[in-house]
Amino acid sequence: MPTFSLRDTLASPLFQSTVDSALEALATDHVVPRLWAKDYRLWKPDPKEITDRLGWLTVHDLMREQLAWPQPRQ
Repeated sequence: MPTFSLRDTLASPLFQSTVDSALEALATDHVVPRLWAKDYRLWKPDPKEITDRLGWLTVHDLMREQLAWPQPRQ
């Protein structure tokens, strides 16, 4: 029995125009840089409930700081 992955399905010519349109919209709206900048306007015009939920974007930096071993004295 053949199996189909989501990647295979989305790569289908049937969906190509939809995928291309979505990628173009993401680029036109600068979604990736705005996401990393924690721009709440990607979701809502009001920052309430949004800005405090974007911590996952930089949690790796905080964790790295908290887990860092003290540097040896020279």
